[in-house]
Amino acid sequence: MTLLDDIEGPHQKLIRPSGGCHNCPRRRVDFVPATLPKAQLIFLGEAPGATEVKEQEGFTGKSGELLRSVALEYGITEFAVSNVVHCRPPENAAPNKKVIDCCLSQFVLDEIRDYSIVVLVGSVPLQALFPKAKAWHFRGNLAYHPDFPEQRFYTMYHPAYILRNRGGTIEEEFKQQMSRLARIVRGEAEQDWNEAHGIEPEVDRSGWEIADIDDFRALIAQMNGNRGDLNRDNLQEHFDGMRRMVPSSRSTVNRWFRKELN
Repeated sequence: MTLLDDIEGPHQKLIRPSGGCHNCPRRRVDFVPATLPKAQLIFLGEAPGATEVKEQEGFTGKSGELLRSVALEYGITEFAVSNVVHCRPPENAAPNKKVIDCCLSQFVLDEIRDYSIVVLVGSVPLQALFPKAKAWHFRGNLAYHPDFPEQRFYTMYHPAYILRNRGGTIEEEFKQQMSRLARIVRGEAEQDWNEAHGIEPEVDRSGWEIADIDDFRALIAQMNGNRGDLNRDNLQEHFDGMRRMVPSSRSTVNRWFRKELN
């Protein structure tokens, strides 16, 4: 399963794009092109700012300087940059759906195809490609998109948000997200969730996958072992274990638990 399995209509924007620049309200006003060198990853942001318009390159303003410096700190030196919107929005307002759809169809979907890792910087690019996705669920994690089967998508905080919250835990989380991205780029094996948290796994979880409710019931039986049937008393224990142990969204797991209890 992918993180998209629980989202209704996840491909709508990609299958039926709205058209190119001729349909866009911005019509290439303050346009900034993507910078697409040969690299393993591309940082995909929200929209250019005043500095980006002047320099004609993405992530060259204050937030871009922060992104680049932290990336360099963790050894990420080669990357492409783009935005889901290529024209600077008036007064740096959040880009609307019409503009995003036009840029997706005209530029972005082609720009990202040559990069094995697409880093979604902030919630706007995340929700442009993963409609209805919750940033807190995706942030710091890899996701896979059915329309781009050879690529991985990684979400992190936008550096502009970090600049507004300097010195707190958010800045440290941003660095942790970049650190994990660097490990992914280097191809280092990811640590098992239980190992990272000092928890001994109770069962062999290799090959676990939930495709339907029958798989869910079989997995519950394997998790439960000799501890008795699933009931309301041990629901939370199973729920917490399931959410971190299998590639399924929280809402899907929650819905199936309720079906089992009814």
